[in-house]
Amino acid sequence: MRTPRERARRNHRPGLGKALRLDRKWALSRDKGEPVTEHAAKAAAELLKGAALHGHKHAMVAEVPLRPTKPVALLTSDSDGLTKLCGNQVRIVPL
Repeated sequence: MRTPRERARRNHRPGLGKALRLDRKWALSRDKGEPVTEHAAKAAAELLKGAALHGHKHAMVAEVPLRPTKPVALLTSDSDGLTKLCGNQVRIVPL
């Protein structure tokens, strides 16, 4: 019987950690800040109304990827709330 350390060493994939770090760096390099305008606030309020949510803290975040520029992926720790707001129009990637 192998120890947990031996099993981990056997299942190790060389370079996977580096590849994930590079993917993260690439994703973060594509990050773009967007201004919060009155139009954006009104669009976020409409999202809340359409999703039957009230005071949702991520409505402003959800409004940005729904703008006309596609395709969009949204990395988030709140995939449930943002899926309700964005539907299937944005690829939600849970972290």
